[in-house]
Amino acid sequence: MFPIIGAVTILFFLISGGIHKIAEGHIGIYWRGGALMQSVTDPGYHFMLPLVTSYANIQVSVQTDRVENIPV
Repeated sequence: MFPIIGAVTILFFLISGGIHKIAEGHIGIYWRGGALMQSVTDPGYHFMLPLVTSYANIQVSVQTDRVENIPV
């Protein structure tokens, strides 16, 4: 009974740690073992191997800022 509970617990943490979201206007880039992978992902939910793969959100959309009413 206890090995089954342990296996389910480990599986739960691996799945929950591997699901991540790439925001709209961004792409996801991944590193596995410190090496940059060639694939990128579009916005949405994705799965990766936790503790082995890491990712970063990179903004690819243009951001326009306006500054108005600056007292001088």
